[in-house]
Amino acid sequence: MAARLHSPVFRWLIIFNYYLASMMLLVAGIMKAVNPAVGDLLLGFYERDFINFSTALFIARWQPWSEITLGAVALSGWQMVWSARLMAALY
Repeated sequence: MAARLHSPVFRWLIIFNYYLASMMLLVAGIMKAVNPAVGDLLLGFYERDFINFSTALFIARWQPWSEITLGAVALSGWQMVWSARLMAALY
């Protein structure tokens, strides 16, 4: 089992998944920036009084730009470990 974890195929699979997640994050951020709208999850939180209006507005304004920034940084390969951790936290 441990030999499989260090195989080149496994390593390439991890790298491919990292860049796939980076591209998905970048595209999602661009789509939200081009067509701004409050998402269903955020709207549901607001309607059930989990968050107030100012928090929902703050998230709706800053989430697309943080996704674009994180996706671009992750695609550049700079600080891959921290980028992967932030992407995992965002997802």
